[in-house]
Amino acid sequence: VEQTTSSFLPNLAAANALKKMNIRLPEIEKKLPDIVANGLSKLYGYQNKDGAWGWWGDSQKDVFMTAYVLYALTLTKQLGYSVREDVYEKGIDALVSNLEYAKNDSELIYALFVLSLNGKNYPSILDKLKDKRALNDYELALMTLIYYQNQDLEEARGMADMLENRHQSGNNGIFWGKYRSEQWFLD
Repeated sequence: VEQTTSSFLPNLAAANALKKMNIRLPEIEKKLPDIVANGLSKLYGYQNKDGAWGWWGDSQKDVFMTAYVLYALTLTKQLGYSVREDVYEKGIDALVSNLEYAKNDSELIYALFVLSLNGKNYPSILDKLKDKRALNDYELALMTLIYYQNQDLEEARGMADMLENRHQSGNNGIFWGKYRSEQWFLD
């Protein structure tokens, strides 16, 4: 599931960027429907009966992987491709009902981000996370996006300001966090 999503998602991200910049590449536009159809077919087949996804086909449900697949499906829908509503809604329901099983705050915040892209808002969970401890840069960036998505622009601006104040400068520009390739999600 992870490999399928990780190979499928960059194609969607590139297509989304081209669309937003109004750039037409006929050769890519011709191939993309088949790439999308193939990726969707595989992801549909990997969904567990409870609506969640695991790391491998028919494996134990996993909050991060369910959110990751739903992010890809959400982007697919945003690009105007058809996504099976039964699979999509079952996945959303599974993610919502499994939030309490997130392995850590980063995983929970990522799941909440994906849900926010789908009109789901959980202010009480967000408030607890925000007040619980200092957020790492990755979590802070996602929380900024969640508040923005939920139309809480004041909170989004405050978090964006905190994130901006944390940047570091180097020879190649600005960055956040420390270089830790094995823990990229902390940067």
